[in-house]
Amino acid sequence: VGQDVALGRIYLPQEDLARFDVDEVDILALRRTPAYCELIRFEVDRARQFLQSARLTVPALPQFSQLVVLAIIQFMGALLDELLARDCDNLSGKVKVGTLQKATCILSAGVEWVRLRLGM
Repeated sequence: VGQDVALGRIYLPQEDLARFDVDEVDILALRRTPAYCELIRFEVDRARQFLQSARLTVPALPQFSQLVVLAIIQFMGALLDELLARDCDNLSGKVKVGTLQKATCILSAGVEWVRLRLGM
């Protein structure tokens, strides 16, 4: 969110900002208020639900696409974990995962893909 704010943009749903009483002025000023943190936790939960829904569709995908989609799901989950570990701070810098975490995501996706192929 911080990178978008630097460009004068906020890409959070207006209805969610209103629901959590988050003021755009605070976001543009890079103020991480308690209400903002509640909003971000809500958005993380929503994103996890979308990732879980996506995971359920993987068996229907062509076999050559499955591993890539599983890896993306793992990466996105790791980014969400990191965002929560940073106490919802996506205003002061880019949320990213390290090389070891990326490797773990790829390995986990590979294991999940093999299990899927074996019907486990």
